[in-house]
Amino acid sequence: MEARALRRVFDGAVPPFASVKRFFGHTLAASGAIQAVAAVQALREQAAPANLGFENSDPEIGLRPAREFNRARSNRC
Repeated sequence: MEARALRRVFDGAVPPFASVKRFFGHTLAASGAIQAVAAVQALREQAAPANLGFENSDPEIGLRPAREFNRARSNRC
């Protein structure tokens, strides 16, 4: 469902995406706060962290998360 949503929102041109769960583990109640901080920082830095441990993509999904750190190219002077 997430892959379908990404394709729908980005009209097939899905940008690099990532998950930070492998960085912090399953911290239960704190995981939402930790992931929110990581997401805000990624937005501020215009970057997507690498997905730790990702090896195989499900062919049915057709998307691969970022395997390396990605930073958006800036047109700023």
